[in-house]
Amino acid sequence: MAGDYQPPLVAVLLHNLPHLNIRLHLINSTFAPENELYLESLGILAFIPAACLILTLLILLMYFLSRCCDRKPRRKRTITACKWVTIVFVVLLAWAAVAACLYGNHEIHEKMVEVLDGLKGMDNTVKDLEIKTERLKEIRTEARHLLDPLQTRFRTPPSQTSDTRHVELGKEMETLANFVDSDDIYKKFTSINRSMHMFKLRWLYNPLGKVELIRWIGTMGLWGLLVIFCLILLIGMCRHSRCTLITFSVCGLLAVIVCWLQASLYLIGAVAIGDYCMQPDTYLESRVHNVEDAKVLEYYMRCPRAPNPWGGVLNQTRDGVNTAVKSFKRSTQISDQLYPDQKDKMNHLGDQMNKLALMVPELQRQLECKVIYPHYISSTRICHRGLYGLCFMLLASALCGICFTILFWVDSHTWIYLGNRKNYQQVDGQDPYLPPTAASQAIAARTLRSQGSYGSSGLFRHKMLHDGALHAASQHLLDGRGFRDEKSQHGGIHPGGSDALPGPNHGQYATLSKQCKTLESSDFY
Repeated sequence: MAGDYQPPLVAVLLHNLPHLNIRLHLINSTFAPENELYLESLGILAFIPAACLILTLLILLMYFLSRCCDRKPRRKRTITACKWVTIVFVVLLAWAAVAACLYGNHEIHEKMVEVLDGLKGMDNTVKDLEIKTERLKEIRTEARHLLDPLQTRFRTPPSQTSDTRHVELGKEMETLANFVDSDDIYKKFTSINRSMHMFKLRWLYNPLGKVELIRWIGTMGLWGLLVIFCLILLIGMCRHSRCTLITFSVCGLLAVIVCWLQASLYLIGAVAIGDYCMQPDTYLESRVHNVEDAKVLEYYMRCPRAPNPWGGVLNQTRDGVNTAVKSFKRSTQISDQLYPDQKDKMNHLGDQMNKLALMVPELQRQLECKVIYPHYISSTRICHRGLYGLCFMLLASALCGICFTILFWVDSHTWIYLGNRKNYQQVDGQDPYLPPTAASQAIAARTLRSQGSYGSSGLFRHKMLHDGALHAASQHLLDGRGFRDEKSQHGGIHPGGSDALPGPNHGQYATLSKQCKTLESSDFY
């Protein structure tokens, strides 16, 4: 693939990002996940979104501290048009970022499925090769069991004729037996299977497939939750609900943290995949530690330009099978004439030889590079649209982090000054059909003490009818504790009499004079 492969532009840009270790020294940016320095450089890059998160939290903390220390009286504000425009615009921007992230998530999932299919295809090819190699061994064993009695029988010349062709038959059967007894073919294909161990990838694609499924579903659910958070904010703004806005403050802070943490993870993944996609063949070749495996890998990665590492072995195997088939055909012709009673056994042996003749060429075709090469190409599909999708998710996460920071600040600035909703109406305390308030009682009691009680109940009722402001308070005093207190203090009130009562005016009406007292605020308590 090295001859016609061109890394995508985004991979080049990500690969050219400075890879620094913890001492801020530049290191080699070649993809090497087993290298501690390389992993350290990815961690340093992931600190960039994490630093944005820390800075955002510090700014929000300073804002809340400033609100807590602000002791100036402020009126309970309502939601202004400026806040409405800001929130609606930022919510729409956040939803656009969510849509971009979901698109990127879909793209990378599709390419990951293709990668997993490619890995599975290579593993299935090697597994099928092993199964057919074991089947080749079984065919050889069954043919050996059929050859033993036939050779014994063919050593005895036919009694009814003096034909010497049984000698030729014995030689042909000996050639066939030597081919079947030889372990050469089986050993060769067993050696080939060992060389194909690098394509046994079941250990990789099974857990990777489960992780990808969880990541795909979890990402969609998480970003859908962010959309719900925005809806909570809009509902709170529409209803002027302080409780709903406070709820969004909690959810919005959580969304800010999640968005920036996701950005860190996506940045690590994007840079690592970008480094791998620069030279995927080079990384795979670095994983091979012997010459034979290197030749096998080169054959499948650079198909069809690379030479077949098993060309000589496969040609020898094909020649051996052709020779054995010719010997069997010649043996069949002679045995049918000289030993017709052995025809059934020869037919069974012919079935095994036909299977062998078909199995070997099939194994040869399966070892051709054009069988595995398409699967290998599929495993590198992540380098194109998949990497672009991951970059979409990275940018969308950063944008969502900024949007939810703005929404959190505007929302907090709104509910802090937003008045509580009141679902009741204020009632006038002087309503004559309700009990008097404590202030009304205090006014009435002080007035009665300063002016004295009336001499007759009729006069008192007359006063009540003309003084609407003290009606409820006076009635309470006559019926309750106030009247009893007056009675206990003055020795009782005799209806129909006009006894003098203590007081500055001896029970008479107060006039506008120096004796009139002005009520002050302290008189109500």
